[in-house]
Amino acid sequence: MKYRQTQDDLIKQWKDQIEFISRSCEGFDSGLYSESKRIAVSLRILFHNTRSSQSLFSQLGYSNNFLFWSSGGLYTPSNLLSSWSLLYYKNSGTETVYFPILMEKTGRTFFLELDDWWNEIIFDDKKYFMTRKDVILSVADQDGGAHVDPEFNESYSNITKNNSLGFLSDNEGNVFQTNNPIYASIRQIACEVLFSWEISKLSFRRTALPERKFEMRFVDENKRFKWSETDLTFSEQTKCIINKYRFEPRKYYIDRFKNNLGREVIKR
Repeated sequence: MKYRQTQDDLIKQWKDQIEFISRSCEGFDSGLYSESKRIAVSLRILFHNTRSSQSLFSQLGYSNNFLFWSSGGLYTPSNLLSSWSLLYYKNSGTETVYFPILMEKTGRTFFLELDDWWNEIIFDDKKYFMTRKDVILSVADQDGGAHVDPEFNESYSNITKNNSLGFLSDNEGNVFQTNNPIYASIRQIACEVLFSWEISKLSFRRTALPERKFEMRFVDENKRFKWSETDLTFSEQTKCIINKYRFEPRKYYIDRFKNNLGREVIKR
């Protein structure tokens, strides 16, 4: 006879995955960068829905009260340079190393509902866009998280093997990318999830600011980015590029917590 997991069972499963992520983050921070593969598997379990399986997030019904920290700033595809919104880099003239920004982010950030956060573009190498979902599934399903494929998809291999972010080269055009920016981004996504989980336990009051206009712009049905006509300074050329993408309006709120913590929220 089959056993149907109770809500308490599912909560225990959720907490197990959060603990796995937390321990793997400690390993990553100590130099065990392959822990990003374990993080990717746990994040897939928590958030990825398929036709045959539901994520833990969906099974627990957390969508009504859980928002996700989007630690990257506002992005526009009109930028002529490659973008990696969850990372910073250091170069010594002979190598480039990418690091997760963790909690050191300066400037404005936002909290999003799952679909917007999961499908938000975090890499743009001017040939491909990659979202959090793309990154997590590529590592979990192809690069040794839960499965090893004989080939990587082109968008993933472009960044990890061909250095398509291409931020440092010598006079002969040779590029030096010492670490894997995808792995570093997974560490940052884990930071976002752990912070969002802690925030979700706090009580707050929410204030709507209808004069602030936010929306999600869609590259396709699975890739999107935040956009605002009232919060961004942009040229007419940028506006023409942005207007090529379908949009859905979002509502802007400020949440205020008892400890005076505030967060900017973009919701449907």
